[in-house]
Amino acid sequence: MTNKLHTMLGGIALATAMAASAPAFAEVGDFGVWDKDNSGVVTMGEWDTGFDNDALFTSWDSDKDGVLSNNEYGQGLYDAYDADDSGDWNETEYNAFYDDAGDGGWLDI
Repeated sequence: MTNKLHTMLGGIALATAMAASAPAFAEVGDFGVWDKDNSGVVTMGEWDTGFDNDALFTSWDSDKDGVLSNNEYGQGLYDAYDADDSGDWNETEYNAFYDDAGDGGWLDI
């Protein structure tokens, strides 16, 4: 998956997570909002502050370095919609994402 798609998906999911789990962050929604120190990665502390979901952070931190890069975040989101673990989205998986991201979906803030 391309970095542009990772970034787009990451931004959408991050905005959604903030809107659903942290109402104070609902009006802002990009990777930089959670990357408080502008290091280019989201640390466990930044994640906990923004979303407070240790299990998700740990599973998405593919290199287990204790930080969630933009690419790891995008891949985690992509994988979350890849229900059959094929590595690709079929039409049903894409439609599930589209429904969530489209008008009125839970990713639509």
